[in-house]
Amino acid sequence: MIRYLSNKPTFLQFSSVDKMFKLSVNIHPNSKTSSIESFDDKNNEMSIKISEAPVDGKANKELIDFLSNV
Repeated sequence: MIRYLSNKPTFLQFSSVDKMFKLSVNIHPNSKTSSIESFDDKNNEMSIKISEAPVDGKANKELIDFLSNV
């Protein structure tokens, strides 16, 4: 389930006392568009589709660009 707070999605909520958070991310390159496919807030797992191919770091760059605009 993806929770929204105002206009931006809020995915991670944790206490500053813990100072630690683990998130498992599954990346699916070569997709039609870059998007968040799913988010499991109970298991802290996210699945992301990336439009670029995993060649010469293109998928990594697209992932960083995509997440910086979410």
